[in-house]
Amino acid sequence: TIVIRSRAMQRLSNLVAENGQRYYLLTKQDDRDAHDIKLVFTDGCEVWDKTVTKDELKKWAKEASMDLSHYMEETLKALTRLDSSRTDFQYEVKIEGSRLQATSLIF
Repeated sequence: TIVIRSRAMQRLSNLVAENGQRYYLLTKQDDRDAHDIKLVFTDGCEVWDKTVTKDELKKWAKEASMDLSHYMEETLKALTRLDSSRTDFQYEVKIEGSRLQATSLIF
């Protein structure tokens, strides 16, 4: 019997909004859907989620004049804070019910 395990990446980040409110962001990327990024966002009381699709990422990469793979790499570094030297990004979302509506990720 051969067991194949997924090499999913996930990371929990502690974020502070401009108004001082503290949030937590769980970022997941599964190797089976390598171009989708799943986000789970919470303030400790409520939870919102969003899957950022390949089409959304392509659009934002084009707007940033970056190729998709480089944009994905930078996006994951920014959202997971794996590159602590990069602090110049802005991620904008709107909360609609229990869903996040991603509007942009700007470097």
